[in-house]
Amino acid sequence: MTIPYTLLNGFPHFQGKFLTSKVECQKDGVDPKSLVGTPPTESTSKYYLRMGMNPDGNEVIDDNDLSARRTAEASARDTARRDALTPDQRAREDRIRDGLRAYQEIERLEDLSQKALTRDTDDMNIDRGYRLQAQAAAHRKQWIEQYPEASRAQRARALRDSANHERDLASGALTYDCDGSLSREDQQQRHDSFLRRAAELDRQAAELENQ
Repeated sequence: MTIPYTLLNGFPHFQGKFLTSKVECQKDGVDPKSLVGTPPTESTSKYYLRMGMNPDGNEVIDDNDLSARRTAEASARDTARRDALTPDQRAREDRIRDGLRAYQEIERLEDLSQKALTRDTDDMNIDRGYRLQAQAAAHRKQWIEQYPEASRAQRARALRDSANHERDLASGALTYDCDGSLSREDQQQRHDSFLRRAAELDRQAAELENQ
């Protein structure tokens, strides 16, 4: 959550309330609540949190700075991961990335087709919708031929998503009983069935990923 704060001598506060250090307050038996509405002084400043890393180990950071840090950290992790790949593995990954990027045009055509068929109300909406649908199908066929690795990666991702859905269903199967008709054994069987389907979907995804 982003809070519209202001700074007073490096101390962030929002609507007149300051952030306090519970650790420092506890050391001296100070009630943090007695400080939140009072600006820090030279003698009480140690009980307040400043922007940045504080002596008690708490860090106060602007939401935009935190987002930028996380982006930089993710980029560094991805760079390190790619550096560990072989040249062939990096080339394959680049082909998949380019293919998934190219697929966005198919998604755009499908979205336009759906909009024409279900939301547009002009005289040509149905004709336009089916024409766009045909264009998307033609693009998809060409895309599969041009980017077979990306096509397999996309199908594998869909299988992984389905497997995760089955695991979500399994997690609730042991407690789900809408009308009281399921025995504990029935619930366990449903749970195990969901997990078996998830495992099979994972197997199919791994098979595509390893081709």
